[in-house]
Amino acid sequence: MKFVKDFLIPVIVLTVICLVVSGALVLTYQATKPIIDEAKNAEANAARAVVLPGASDFEEVELPSDIEGAVDAYRETNGVGYVVTASAAGYGGDIKLMVGFDANGTITGVKMIEHQETPGFGAKLAEDSYGETYVGKTASDYTDVDGISGATITSKAYKKALSSAFELYSAASGNSVEISEVVDEPEEELVLYTVDDANAALIPGGVTKYEQEVDKIKEVYIANDKSALTMVVTAQGYHEEPLIRLVVGMDATGTIIGVKPVDFAETEGIGDRVGKPSYLDQYIGQTTTDGVEALGGATVSSNAVKKAIDKAVDAFELVKGELAA
Repeated sequence: MKFVKDFLIPVIVLTVICLVVSGALVLTYQATKPIIDEAKNAEANAARAVVLPGASDFEEVELPSDIEGAVDAYRETNGVGYVVTASAAGYGGDIKLMVGFDANGTITGVKMIEHQETPGFGAKLAEDSYGETYVGKTASDYTDVDGISGATITSKAYKKALSSAFELYSAASGNSVEISEVVDEPEEELVLYTVDDANAALIPGGVTKYEQEVDKIKEVYIANDKSALTMVVTAQGYHEEPLIRLVVGMDATGTIIGVKPVDFAETEGIGDRVGKPSYLDQYIGQTTTDGVEALGGATVSSNAVKKAIDKAVDAFELVKGELAA
């Protein structure tokens, strides 16, 4: 009797409680699942309507299994067009695009819904403004859109995902399309300058070396027409030696007109990306370094470039009197 009272009965009671709770959860799930599914479907349709303006409702289209990068395809029930999702391997992982097509296969919208690309470079392709450049493009001319400088791998992946999207449109609509081939874009190179060449690129009218040291900056050059100046600045990057050396140009208002690398021996494929035009050109038009973010994966090199440019920005106040107002 003690076994029954102290062990068996509590086990039976707990078992009954678990069965009742499990049954209640199943009933609750069955009751709420249609509501949850309907809410998810409405949310998904709203997202699809962003890339296919005028759409209201969708039905999923069964797809062949041999389309590379295929995720899904939906037909707008009123015949407005199609929305498909396709993926391709980018720089940091797969990117996923949702693409809208009208009934004739012209792109009506593109939205990157998933990516792991580098902030400041590949991630720029996730911005709506970039997707908008493909609106109105077809299978024959979508490759004409320029990629993002410094993000060649992501740019190619974007177009490969679009190529798959056109295949999905063709399968979903039954319309045959001839899809332009995605070709490799030229890799951006790190170009080093001499100080003289950097000065000539930044101030074509010629410069004269300033005779005095300015805030520990030994090389300062004034434009012959007094419209701008350049400074040669350094900072320690990822490696202790050699130092990063840059020529920074500024106009009479202290606005940066360009940055050219002279010495830039950062790690190839990682830190050296910070010395390429796609990154350094972000400083053009800036009066401080605050508006330019560090490049993901190359934080030390990015911060060294900022430190070097900050030296020029700070020193500008001491020499701006040499420039024409």
